[in-house]
Amino acid sequence: MKVTGHVETGNKKVNQLFSNIMWGQKSNSIDFPTDCPQRDERLGWTGDAQVFAGTASYNMDTAAFYHKFLHDLRTEQKKLDGILPGVIPVFDPAGAAFAAVWGDIATFLPAVLYEHYGDKTALETYYPMMKDWVDKITREDQARGQRYLFDYGNQMGDWLALDGRTQQNMKGGTDDYFIGAGIYEFEYQPVEDLRCRYTKKTLFKEMLQDEKAMEVIERISLMLQQFLTSGDEEFLHESLSTLEGMFFLGFSPEMIREMTEELTLLR
Repeated sequence: MKVTGHVETGNKKVNQLFSNIMWGQKSNSIDFPTDCPQRDERLGWTGDAQVFAGTASYNMDTAAFYHKFLHDLRTEQKKLDGILPGVIPVFDPAGAAFAAVWGDIATFLPAVLYEHYGDKTALETYYPMMKDWVDKITREDQARGQRYLFDYGNQMGDWLALDGRTQQNMKGGTDDYFIGAGIYEFEYQPVEDLRCRYTKKTLFKEMLQDEKAMEVIERISLMLQQFLTSGDEEFLHESLSTLEGMFFLGFSPEMIREMTEELTLLR
């Protein structure tokens, strides 16, 4: 892939770090994105690809590479009733990981190609993949009575974060289900926007609002806020990643300030 971004500073250590990042990207971009190039793993973990895709697209021209990967992802998803698995290829369909962040590459990666390259074909071609992923989350939620949250299943959470409950934890201290529910809210609206545009054959020409979808989005937002707090408005889940998620999802300034104060006291 052609290099399109470069960083050079007056600090040799920073320059070496950036060089390491570039070589890490090269070594993990053979055929499809992998999590690490050594022989004991070298797997197509979708969460790793999702998190790094934006950065990778600043560093190099990733358009063709990620289009090919999207094709691979869609091929696997069609076998799994809408699940975008945690790792591809899937050798045991019964064991495919159904989890936020990893599966959310279904909606994030087409958006990265659009944002970096103005690539509308990525959204048009892979809109069905985006829709099937969000619809799968919604169907499973409806089957249990519909709580408007992606707070079920074997979530992998804030993987490898350094604020775990113990030093041996593989996950950080942020609640797994807050992460799942938060990203569900974040991706529901753009997918619904595309659904309106796509089904009405006016894709990318104008913003179309669907009243029912907007009601669902408001419900998801409300339930997420209730998930985060107890009946007496005290926070049930406190961490820096939770605070970051609150900023990202547009929580009220009052709730963000209260969470900041709580974290300051914990420090």
